[in-house]
Amino acid sequence: RRIRAAAIGVWALAGDYAATQLTDGYVPAGMLKLFGCTDAIRAAMKVTINKKGELSPLWIDGRNGGVQLTNWPKHQRTNDEVTTYRANEAERKRLERERLAALTSSMLRRT
Repeated sequence: RRIRAAAIGVWALAGDYAATQLTDGYVPAGMLKLFGCTDAIRAAMKVTINKKGELSPLWIDGRNGGVQLTNWPKHQRTNDEVTTYRANEAERKRLERERLAALTSSMLRRT
């Protein structure tokens, strides 16, 4: 209970990092240290209990001393999903700009 607020803060910062950096839920050890993650917080996140009373870790050990946030694709977009969405949006906007440029050019020729 003593580390609850700090643990929630570290978990939120880790989730924000993973989402903005498109790491699919992976947070490197250096970032955990920067967020103030202690050994006690790290251990507590691996033994959280869900509403059914079952073990439901918020993260598991990852590569090179980092952690992997659990159930990432269930709650957040993956790197591939974000990259595909951004590419589709860029193409949609490009086509719209072309259409508007052609329309504007057509209208200017009429005057």
